[in-house]
Amino acid sequence: KHHFTVLLGQEANDSHWEGVIASAQGFKTNSIHTLNLADVDNNTVTQYKGSASLSSLFARVIYDFNDKYSITASTRQDVSSKFDPTTDNQKGVFNAISGSWKLSNESFMESTREYVDNIKFRLGYGETGNQQIPNNSYSAMLNVQNSGLGSGFLPANYPNPNLVWESLNQTNFGIDFTMFESKLFASVDFYDKKSEGFLFQVPLPLYLTGGGNQYGGVSAPYSNLGTMSNTGYDITVGYNLKSSGNFNWDTSLVVSHYKNNLDEIANGIILTQEVNTNGYQPVVVTNTTINNPIGMFYGYVTEGIFKDQATLNNAPIQFGQPVGTGAGETSLGDVKYKDVNGDGKIDANDKTFIGNPHPDLTFGFTNNFKYKNFDCSIFLQGSYGNDVMNLTKRAGTTNAS
Repeated sequence: KHHFTVLLGQEANDSHWEGVIASAQGFKTNSIHTLNLADVDNNTVTQYKGSASLSSLFARVIYDFNDKYSITASTRQDVSSKFDPTTDNQKGVFNAISGSWKLSNESFMESTREYVDNIKFRLGYGETGNQQIPNNSYSAMLNVQNSGLGSGFLPANYPNPNLVWESLNQTNFGIDFTMFESKLFASVDFYDKKSEGFLFQVPLPLYLTGGGNQYGGVSAPYSNLGTMSNTGYDITVGYNLKSSGNFNWDTSLVVSHYKNNLDEIANGIILTQEVNTNGYQPVVVTNTTINNPIGMFYGYVTEGIFKDQATLNNAPIQFGQPVGTGAGETSLGDVKYKDVNGDGKIDANDKTFIGNPHPDLTFGFTNNFKYKNFDCSIFLQGSYGNDVMNLTKRAGTTNAS
């Protein structure tokens, strides 16, 4: 009745990469493209190399009693080269524990076994780590900078030696069941996931970075910026015909819903995202604030267009532009914006959340058909309830192909 399974393991990953990039211009002929036939004053040769490593120790214990009750516990220690080797920041320890109850194997369920194959309840808590940041973000690096005076070096990034592992902590509760000789199956999962100390590049202004090292500036540092949570559920329902003849068919439907929220962020940092509008003018289109989902669309609320002079004359002044028909003036046919804060004028203080990119639900619908040696699969997926930014509509389709 008592069964134990014990696993002990060690894992080591070591990656190395390097390469040479050579480019040239001013070839003597268009028929042969070799670097020695190019203009020697326009040849460029660069080389890159790097490495990353991850060393892990892990252990797991599974206890099962009479194929009814099961408990699993595990722990894992990871040591990553992405963090400062002079500190303990390279090390991350992540634990997990879960339990299950197979209700269908209880004696009082004997009368249902004719049509119920399996019913199992699951409850668990687990931690996983994230170290997906560029190499050497904990230290200051140098970039080669070429100029008319020769080659030199410039700082490449702001270092952050305090970087640590991001921890993703999840609690979940689930139910699995199969019926009618496993032809009908379903599972329901509810989860609460929290990312603590999530890793993100600090959005410093251009006057501090100079546009990043690709423009001769200094790249902003990466940091453990805050805490983000996701709660939701996943529902899976399927059916397998399992015919004894030549035709077989199985189908499954998966429906998911989640709610995202930014719980904390360091030093009240503002997380916004820009896109280039017509004329390549950058405009902030998303804003992420505490106690709201990440990446909310942000801007002005429109109330149609000005159709008559009386409405135009009585409307709040828009962006300091007087009413008129000249350049830089508000006239009939212009977009009418909402005075969100009620101060009698339209300006940057009237920006607000205008859309949510997170769907109310996502779904996937799969059908597999087989007849003798012929098979066919149909898969549909989609989302419902989320807002999208239509950049094609903004730019038009003139250059679309």
